[in-house]
Amino acid sequence: RFSVEEQYKIKCISDDAPKMALKLMEKELQPYFPELRDMRTYRSEIVLSDILLDFPFTEAPMSYKIDKGVVVCSNYYTMYQLLKQQTIKTTKELAYSVILPLPNGLHLKNDHGTGGIHGITAQKVFKEDNFNIILTADINSMYPACCLGHGFEPEHLKPYFGQRFLHHRDKRIEAKRNGDKVNNEVGKLILNRLVGMFNNEYSFVYDPQANVSITLNGQLFIGYCIEKLIERGYSVVSCNTDGIELICNMSDKQAVIELLDELGRQYKFDWEYNTYRELYYLNINNYIAWLNEDNKPKHKGVFVYKKPLGDSVDELIVPKALEAYFINKVKPEVFIKAHTDIKDFCLSKKISKDYSVFWNGAKVQNLNRFYVSKKGAYLYKKKSRNLEHVLKGYAVQLYNNLRPEFPTDINYDYYIKKTWEIIWEIEGTNLTLF
Repeated sequence: RFSVEEQYKIKCISDDAPKMALKLMEKELQPYFPELRDMRTYRSEIVLSDILLDFPFTEAPMSYKIDKGVVVCSNYYTMYQLLKQQTIKTTKELAYSVILPLPNGLHLKNDHGTGGIHGITAQKVFKEDNFNIILTADINSMYPACCLGHGFEPEHLKPYFGQRFLHHRDKRIEAKRNGDKVNNEVGKLILNRLVGMFNNEYSFVYDPQANVSITLNGQLFIGYCIEKLIERGYSVVSCNTDGIELICNMSDKQAVIELLDELGRQYKFDWEYNTYRELYYLNINNYIAWLNEDNKPKHKGVFVYKKPLGDSVDELIVPKALEAYFINKVKPEVFIKAHTDIKDFCLSKKISKDYSVFWNGAKVQNLNRFYVSKKGAYLYKKKSRNLEHVLKGYAVQLYNNLRPEFPTDINYDYYIKKTWEIIWEIEGTNLTLF
C-alpha cells in the first residue's frame, strides 16, 4: 500500500480493495470526465436479447419447470431461448438451473444466478487411475477478459474506460513478466475489482447492463463448453464461474484441451490446465484436491487454513486435520492429538455490546479467544434475564493471552468429531466412478 501511494499518488492505506481500485481508475478518468464521481448509467430495464452473445447450443425440445422461483431446464438450448425472451429490471431476476445427463450415468446440476454458475454431481470423491485423469480447466481473468473482448463497459465511460482498462491489462502482463510486484498487484486489483463494481450504484462505474452482460455471457460460455464436452463423451464432474473439472481418458487429454482452446478463441477467453491426483468435494464451494503439475494441495472453503488477513482463523486444526486425512492418509485422532500449536485449537467470539458475557461465574470482556476444554467452564452471554450459551454443550478455557506452556486439558474429542463429520459427509455418498 505504501508503494502504491508513492507510485500512483493516491491515499489508500486504510482502503479496502474495491475502494483502492476505484481511486486508481478515478485518477486516470478524471481528465476526461470532470464530474466523474456523480456519473452513473441507470437502467429501467435490461433486454437480454440485446446483450447476449451468439451461442449455438444444440437444438433440443423446450423443456423446463418452475421450482421455488428457479427455472429448471433439461438442456442449455431451453435456457438460452428463455433468456432471449426475457427483460429484467434487476439482476436478481436471473435464477436458472440446468440438469444434464453425463456419459458415466450421473447427472450434473448447474445453478445460474447473480453470483455466477456452480455445478456438481452427486458424487463427492474422484481419483485418477491407470487410464483416466481428472482435468481441471480455468479461464484466465474471465470477467476482465469478457469486458475487454466484447466491449462490455459502463456506457457513460466509453470509450476511455475500455482504453484504460486495456492499458492496465497490458501493463500487468509486462509487470508479471518483469517481476514488478507493485504494478502486477495494481493491475490485478483494477482488473478484478472494478468489474464487480459495475453493479454497485454508489460507484462511478455503475451500469447494471454492463455487469449482467459480463456475468451472464460468462456463465453461458461455461455452459456451452460443458455441452460440447458431454457431446464428445466426457463426464464433467463440476463447474464454477470460471472453470470446469472433468474425467477423461489419458489419451484424450490433448483432444479436450484443443476443443476448449478453440471455443476460447471464438469467444476471446484463454484457458489454463492442470490435473488432479484426487479430488474430494463437500460441495462446490468446499473441496480439497492434489494438483499434479504443482505437486501441492488445493483448498477451498472449509479446507483452507492459510487465511487472508481479516478472515476468521477459528479452529484451524480442523482443515489441517482434513488435509492430513485426505492427502496424507493420517486419521484425525492421530493428527489432532499430536498437534502442539494451541492457536489452531482456538476460536474467537466478539459478542455485541448489548450483551454481558460471563465465564466461570465472573463477568468477562465481550471479545474472547478460547479453546474447548475438559476442565473449563461454559461461556455465556446475557441480554435480559436468561443466559445463552456461546458454544452450546461444551466447556471452554479462555485464552486471551498466549502462554508458553501447551495446555493439557484440550477436549480433543470435540475437534475430532467436527473433522469426522465432514469426512463422513464426503465419503458417505462416495460411488465407484471407473
